[in-house]
Amino acid sequence: MFWQQIPHGAVVTTAWFAAHDVIPDRARKLANSGWLKRVGHGAYCRTGGALTWESGVFALQALGEQGKSLIWPCGQTALALHGFAHYLPMGKRTTHLYGKEVARLPRWLNDAEWAGRMLLHSEKGLPAQLPGSFTDYAPDGRAFSLQVSTPERAVLEWIAVTPNELLFSSELVDTFGGLNTLSPRRLQALLEGCRSVRTKRAGTGSPRRACLVRSP
Repeated sequence: MFWQQIPHGAVVTTAWFAAHDVIPDRARKLANSGWLKRVGHGAYCRTGGALTWESGVFALQALGEQGKSLIWPCGQTALALHGFAHYLPMGKRTTHLYGKEVARLPRWLNDAEWAGRMLLHSEKGLPAQLPGSFTDYAPDGRAFSLQVSTPERAVLEWIAVTPNELLFSSELVDTFGGLNTLSPRRLQALLEGCRSVRTKRAGTGSPRRACLVRSP
């Protein structure tokens, strides 16, 4: 049955059903029968699976065209997914997402307790089509993967959304100082394609430049 195509632990929307030639009424009937669980208006998951913020992002990325996501994990969140959590400031966890100007978080995701606090940022001069922007990430215990920012892009995304008064704070500079495995070549390519003068200046300025590109 088609519902078995839904990855365990993922959320899908009526748009996903339509792409698989399934009418919304069929999804509602399966939910009423207990095969699917309704998690919000137009959003469903397979019964019995625990949901996380990754579950919701899967639904959003499944709406992208030709493999290009409208929304993706970025900045501090992407760095944590890549194993750099111990370099990040401690505090209440927020899932940071980046999106194109037209991107919006649906109400069912904003209201979902299982998703936690989510913050959507606009592109801020870092086009999604820049080479070296994305890589695949497979959440533990999930049957799907997500597109997330590479560490190099994530650093620039973090800079892009940081207020001016905190841009060169010791906390931020010290954090970037620990990221000594970034690829200088990839970072340079992203900086060259960045349209934000502010982000370029911060990404190439001293002492930040030495922190970001000192690895071979």
